[in-house]
Amino acid sequence: MTNIRTRRSWLLLGIGLFATRASFAQQFKEVVGGVPGPVVSSESVEIFDADGDGWLDVIFANGNGYNTAQGPLAPTLLMNHTPPGGTITLADETATRLPPGISLQGKGVNVCDVDNDGDIDIIIATAFGNQPHILINDGTGHFTDETATRFPVMSLNSFGVGFGDVNNDGFVDLVFTDEGPNTFSSPGGKARLLINDGTGHFTESASFPLVAANKIGAQHAQMVDINNDFALDIIVDGKSANQQLYINDGNGNFTLQTTTLPAGSGNTYATDWADLDNDNDIDGAYISLSGFNEGTAQNNLIPGGTLSFVGSTATLGGHNGDDDNDVLFIDANDDGLLDIVVGSLGNSQEKLYLNGGTFGPGSFVYQTSGFSTVTDSTLDLAVGDLDNDGAYDIVTAQGESGNFLNRVYHNRGAVDTIPPHIGRIEATSALVPLSQIQPSGLARRAWIQDATYKRGQTFVKASLNITATKDASVQNFSVPMRYVGGGIHRGVIQPSASPTGTVGMDVSFSVHATDPVLNASDSATTTFKICGAESYGTASANSAGPGAHIASLNDPSVSANNFQVLATGLPHNVACVLFYGTTRLSTSVPFGNGQRWVGGPLKRLPLIHADGSGIAMMTLDFTQPPLNTLVPGDARYFELQYRDQAAGGANFNCSDALEVWLCD
Repeated sequence: MTNIRTRRSWLLLGIGLFATRASFAQQFKEVVGGVPGPVVSSESVEIFDADGDGWLDVIFANGNGYNTAQGPLAPTLLMNHTPPGGTITLADETATRLPPGISLQGKGVNVCDVDNDGDIDIIIATAFGNQPHILINDGTGHFTDETATRFPVMSLNSFGVGFGDVNNDGFVDLVFTDEGPNTFSSPGGKARLLINDGTGHFTESASFPLVAANKIGAQHAQMVDINNDFALDIIVDGKSANQQLYINDGNGNFTLQTTTLPAGSGNTYATDWADLDNDNDIDGAYISLSGFNEGTAQNNLIPGGTLSFVGSTATLGGHNGDDDNDVLFIDANDDGLLDIVVGSLGNSQEKLYLNGGTFGPGSFVYQTSGFSTVTDSTLDLAVGDLDNDGAYDIVTAQGESGNFLNRVYHNRGAVDTIPPHIGRIEATSALVPLSQIQPSGLARRAWIQDATYKRGQTFVKASLNITATKDASVQNFSVPMRYVGGGIHRGVIQPSASPTGTVGMDVSFSVHATDPVLNASDSATTTFKICGAESYGTASANSAGPGAHIASLNDPSVSANNFQVLATGLPHNVACVLFYGTTRLSTSVPFGNGQRWVGGPLKRLPLIHADGSGIAMMTLDFTQPPLNTLVPGDARYFELQYRDQAAGGANFNCSDALEVWLCD
């Protein structure tokens, strides 16, 4: 780029300049000639920051043929060269940034970070018996086709691809639709789920094919937490009644439900899912819920407690009944409610419905001044702030008929002033076992909604603000939360050990979320204690070596009778006494011939014996005296004392110590 632009400084200036805007004839005004590149059949578009410069770019999936193959085409990548404060300016840089000679029957495109390197990659769904493709970003907005090494071989008639982490490992997985052998007609095809190995290489799920069912006219596959359990479910929609909902058990295993969602029709070209009434459950919008009438699907999970939906076409008032193709969500009037934008094939303009938030009759009100008057064959839309003025713009993709001229609409409406809504945070127990913290940390997820959403695409950034305290040690730090699809952000809590260890540490965390306009929000704070067992101190040397070491083999629980402690490095066949106290000594004190690390009134447990290898196993029963007086969150400190018989039997030595905080 020739312009050196700073996103943050322009945003701060732009908010001041555009916070109050005058009324215009159209809120979304076409930037005439704003989309360069070849005028070809496009069926899908996404907006994303390809080169990481803070300015959003545009990718189109292209391919000739509506329901039969009529020739592959190269995708189109438009890079953003908008000058600060100027007109949206995009440049076709396909030839220099996409793989040379790439040509696909592109039907669907999605963008996400598949290899967790911080940049956004491109996935393209291809139709008519072709291999879907994955283009890997080098971090500067140049892409390599790595399909052959990252995807299994698949021959699909695919119109859509969705992304999200279905097994909570922190890596986004992919789901593709498949129309089957006959586009838009029987027998249909089954969606395909690909699991990420953590490096951006994918294998097909072994369990999903066992539950997947054919869907005639399958259009889009998307991942969304439809039942508020933080496990991303899969929705496959399309041009046949009974839209498919696959409920995730949290481990990437799914159950098909075909009657939970409103049925739709043979004209249902698209659905999308977000919270439309701000009650923290996920509602839906349908293209052609009935006939050619758009409709909504209100989720009754909150406050009703049961996952069920009320479908209605009456909620959209003012204009309905056109042959339309796609839908997305945007808070167009900055009132904190997501409004509906419909990409229209049969209307003289794209359609904006402002949301009243009630799902009552006519509560989504058609705006005649929503878009410039343009009649074209819109098949897809995307949303993003292309000129960094704080208001989100719209790009449309044209195919099927007409002259295939793609368009960009500048949003001249209200600037976004509302922070992201942190709707739900994954519950955390008051006591978290050390085994969940080590070695990979405690993952927590949050569902966050902002001013735009389209089938998984959001521009929210989130982090965890963490404080970890033990004794005199206090750690304050922040960790980024990865976006894993469906409005879900995932972060990992893993404090460093304090000078006195990790068990017994008090940890508090909150979620911090920001949007592209730098609006920010913070959640309430959640606090927990790390329970479990951890060794500390040093052992006294004995005739068998440097000293005896004790460690736990599992988490201690007051409801279990099998907390196991293993001692090694003892003299062979020696008798030992396990004693315990209520405090941890910061420095050892003499005890027999050894050094004691446990303080407070000391109590002894029955004798145990090391075997011929100097190993002793102890099982502590917290359901029996004397340990049954302890409750979750109590701490005790254990140590071994033994007579070193190999040294003449006169020396009493001590092991190191074990700090134990009881878990539930």
